Amino acid sequence: MLNLTPLRIHQYIRRTNKGKTATSESLWPAIQQSKTYPRFLKIPLPDPVSTDTFVELLQKRRSRRRSDTSIYPTPQQLGTLFGLALREHKDHHRPYPSGGSFYPVECYLCTRLETDARPTLYHYQVKEHVLERLWELPLKLTTNDLFKADIETEALAVIILTARWSRNTPKYSDFAYDLCLLEAGHIGQNLSLAAETANLHFCPIGGFRDEKITDVLELDPFDEQPIYTFTLSN
Repeated sequence: MLNLTPLRIHQYIRRTNKGKTATSESLWPAIQQSKTYPRFLKIPLPDPVSTDTFVELLQKRRSRRRSDTSIYPTPQQLGTLFGLALREHKDHHRPYPSGGSFYPVECYLCTRLETDARPTLYHYQVKEHVLERLWELPLKLTTNDLFKADIETEALAVIILTARWSRNTPKYSDFAYDLCLLEAGHIGQNLSLAAETANLHFCPIGGFRDEKITDVLELDPFDEQPIYTFTLSN
């Protein structure tokens, strides 16, 4: 029997919400403020370095899970990755579209930098191009704990995109869900191309464990939930 669930969800989101404003426009500047962790250490990232043309990156792009080394992504590689894919421009725009310019999608990174005793959770702050060092990850946590499907080898880094529903639902109501997923797709493509120029193995993973990631990131699920994940390694 044909599964009609995707059709029903699509019809509901597209037809029952007309993009009408659900709150006063005067409140939007406060809603649009980027998430930040002011009490945590900020680690500045180097500016992006790239010698590839856009056409070359499109032709080189591959989804790669396997890694032949045990070398974690370097600060320069991460600076190139996030600087090209996510960093906010001087005019407050970003290198990807967002419905109403609310930018509800946040980016987290699980990896180990040179100063870390063990893998640690970071939040990428787009305005200052820094990693906010949050907390060390549990010793027993592995890549496969975060995903529903077994990964052939342990990824040396995991990128997690989350949606902060309170950022765009005041204007778009339930249609905000659709817009968050579209935005995550734009970001994912940016990351996949930037990973090529940073010489990183990169692979999108749609089958992740929502509750586990929500717990690791200490998210309030009524406001913020994971919507897309990626593995990253040298």
